[in-house]
Amino acid sequence: MNTEKELTNEFHGRADRIDGSPISFDDVVGRAGAIRRRRRITTGVAALAAAAVIVPTAMFGGGLFDNDAAPDPAKPNTQQVHDAVLDPSLPEGDPPRLAYVDGPTLVQPDGTTVDLGKSYGAPRKAGDEHLGASGFEGGEPSIDVLDQQWNVIDSVPMMNGPVSSADGSVAAWVALDGTVVTRSGGRSLELGKVDGDYVTPVAVLGHDSCTEADGGCRVFVTVQNGSPVSVDSHGIVDVVPGHFTNVAAVSADNLIAGVVTPISAAPTDPVCSAVYDEQAMRQLFKTCDLAFGYSAGFSPDNSLLAGYHSDTDGAGPRSMTIVDARTGEKALGIDLDRAIGKNTSIVGADWEDDDHLLVRTMGPAANAPGAYNLYRVGLDGTVERLLERDYDNGTMTQPWLMMQP
Repeated sequence: MNTEKELTNEFHGRADRIDGSPISFDDVVGRAGAIRRRRRITTGVAALAAAAVIVPTAMFGGGLFDNDAAPDPAKPNTQQVHDAVLDPSLPEGDPPRLAYVDGPTLVQPDGTTVDLGKSYGAPRKAGDEHLGASGFEGGEPSIDVLDQQWNVIDSVPMMNGPVSSADGSVAAWVALDGTVVTRSGGRSLELGKVDGDYVTPVAVLGHDSCTEADGGCRVFVTVQNGSPVSVDSHGIVDVVPGHFTNVAAVSADNLIAGVVTPISAAPTDPVCSAVYDEQAMRQLFKTCDLAFGYSAGFSPDNSLLAGYHSDTDGAGPRSMTIVDARTGEKALGIDLDRAIGKNTSIVGADWEDDDHLLVRTMGPAANAPGAYNLYRVGLDGTVERLLERDYDNGTMTQPWLMMQP
């Protein structure tokens, strides 16, 4: 099969949905069977076979890269295992405790709204500013820098992004030429250039600033035709350790999650993911049942990791599993109610806090492209249905793109 071409098509399809650009339910269902294999391999992030080079973290200069400077490893999860069922007949609960964008509208946790003037993918924090991506639906992709009053104060073309550090103090994107650019403290800083096609930022490790004098930062990126790499404040570009085909998520305490099955693997080979501890320089666990890309990633306290079941029926994942980030042991299962039609699937998830996830589902509607529901799922197995949308208003953008707290 023409793997690179298929991965490129899938990647752009995923990018459209991330940006909040128009999507058709018929398009999703029609493409699902054809992309089943390549979506499982890449978990939505295109990259070719990895040539892993392990670089001990102690070799990096600056406090950010020393083992002593990283947060203490999260304690293994010892809570009772629960299972939750997403049921659209549940009564509506309290609104999300995170701000979110719904088309061109920003909705704050207290219910107040701001007209942003255009539809963005979920804006990412960069200290007192936010970065919003737009233009995937036909225009030139760009990053808008928004001030505290949500006014655009700068706009730059970009290839992909943005992403933010766990505390929201540093954000990053990739310029059209592959240069990784960071934003913090009201200024932009170029770290280094990454060669390859469709370079995509995944995570930022750092706090307050990316300058060397302030401790520096690292940005993890995937590359469509190469190995995932990290770019640091010293301008060093290094292959991410762990033998990854792509990287899906990176925790603040240097756990890396992603796919480890080579893109060159036979179609009949299982697609496997793993978690690698960069401080200990070893793989913590490997799974061929879960994929971590485009899921909620690591929990805010770094103790848990959300994944989708990688072997689906072609219409998108209908279940998720939350696992201990260091052991891979199940902490929570999330499934769609069996009474829900097979064309309904889970299309997004975000951590609301350490104990709750916000999960979006999409399914067919009688006379519209799709109907969405948003659920709050607790680690104790409790489920609340928060919001519902059926597009009778003619809107086509994906709703409820969550922002960082």
